[in-house]
Amino acid sequence: MDTILKGYDVIVTNGIITDIYKSKKRKNKKNEFIIDATNQYLIPGLADMHVHIPRQTKYGYGADEFLKLQLAAGVTHLRSMRGADADLVIQREATQKTNPDIYTSAPPFYAGRVWIRGDSLQKLLKNYQSQGYQSLKVLSVPSVAWFDTLAQLAQDHGFKLSGHVPNSISIAHALSKGLNSIEHLGGYENLSINSPELSAAIEQTKNQQVYNCPTLDWYFVNYTQVPYSELKKRPGLDRLPTGLVASWTKIFDDYFAKQAQKHPDSLRKEQQLEKEYIEKKLIILKQLHQQGCKLLVSPDASTVFQVPGLAMIDEMKWYKKAGIPEYNILRAATLNAAEYMGEANQWGSIQKNKVADLVLLDANPLDDIENLRKIKGVMKRGQWFSVSQINELIQTCKQNYREQP
Repeated sequence: MDTILKGYDVIVTNGIITDIYKSKKRKNKKNEFIIDATNQYLIPGLADMHVHIPRQTKYGYGADEFLKLQLAAGVTHLRSMRGADADLVIQREATQKTNPDIYTSAPPFYAGRVWIRGDSLQKLLKNYQSQGYQSLKVLSVPSVAWFDTLAQLAQDHGFKLSGHVPNSISIAHALSKGLNSIEHLGGYENLSINSPELSAAIEQTKNQQVYNCPTLDWYFVNYTQVPYSELKKRPGLDRLPTGLVASWTKIFDDYFAKQAQKHPDSLRKEQQLEKEYIEKKLIILKQLHQQGCKLLVSPDASTVFQVPGLAMIDEMKWYKKAGIPEYNILRAATLNAAEYMGEANQWGSIQKNKVADLVLLDANPLDDIENLRKIKGVMKRGQWFSVSQINELIQTCKQNYREQP
């Protein structure tokens, strides 16, 4: 609900929320650990629903560091969107290492992959199922008929079907066949704003309860819609290897040097097109929200100047820019994600009998989404990380960093 419940105690036993009641004087039990949250704000752990877990270690930064930085920022659930065997290992080890829970998509289907047909595709999906993949991701397809076959097999085997809307397929057709999570606002952006086709697509999205994960921050950064000076000051860059951040700086310096060589008129036209492209995404996102469509949150933190975990807040700021209230943004980053995964009875909100994945804040995020940075502690499956322990977690990452790739 869009309200603050003031003065409540939350009881956690063996990683589960076992009671919630109005605060009262009570005798502390033996071996009970008390966290004083007076004048602070407790929210569910956040869910980043479009991540690419690093496959290689660069500058001493790899999968372990990526996961630790997510947890340090209050992210307790991740959806890995380019799955591989290594991701499944990380997924299985999450509980042992107190990492965020991971939901893994199978290796994506795209044009560079050999197209598998008929019985062979069914066998592949059965194999993915036995391996532990929870969803399928589609980037491109050879034909409409092939997509229809994949969509039907996904339903038959209990897979969620997510991804881009392939260029060869209309968004209306993709929605009708069971694409239940659209990434990057694919498909909508090919339609004109205020067109009957866009209105119909959004209405169909709502009626079929399809989720959208816009990943706006990736586009704002890569289409240079964030001033370079601001990117270099993004909070949390000090949590990453200095060599990695320096490599990002070089990428941008080289890019702007090449841009400076272009004719001013050509450059101005290119920049205007990029600005209009990004602004269109904000308009589509606002319309999806206004029509009651389900949203997820992820910055797709796989590019330059995006800090794992903290980039979630950068992403949420774009939602705010699109006119979405803080409560709806927070819901998209918590309970919506749990609902999408079919686990709303287990996590995503602070309720009795749910897993204790919690974030304690020093200020109200409903007043300002930036208050998500004011973390006083994170709880994952009942294990508490105070500010000092979070700093130790970050320091553990830094100890592994090196100046060279």
